[in-house]
Amino acid sequence: MRDVHDECKRRLTFHTNSYVASASAQRKDRQFNEGDMVLVRLRPEYFPPGSFTKLHAHRTGTFRVTKKLGTNAYVMDLPSDFGISPVFNIEDLTEFKGDVDEISAIPVPKVTPVLLVPETTAPRDETAAILDH
Repeated sequence: MRDVHDECKRRLTFHTNSYVASASAQRKDRQFNEGDMVLVRLRPEYFPPGSFTKLHAHRTGTFRVTKKLGTNAYVMDLPSDFGISPVFNIEDLTEFKGDVDEISAIPVPKVTPVLLVPETTAPRDETAAILDH
């Protein structure tokens, strides 16, 4: 009977380790340092009841990490009008990959090319004929 128990323990340990290995292969190891810029996922449960609607943004940012509380909890530098706790789990944070103005912590707008649109999109004769009709 003891051999059966030992064999069951061995098999359980083997299968548990294989499950852990397959789950860890898809997991991302993310760490942020103080001063890093991140995007924050907003969840309805963070807000008072009735104040969060489905039209709210699901992500917002960029915010600076002000303190690291552990391997998975971070304190953000949120505006005072948010009215929610500044502590977020690492699952709710996404690294911001862009240029940030150091003074205001707002993304620097990129220059977009000016679209050249012709002054008239349809010949005047066709427009006049349609209007006369």
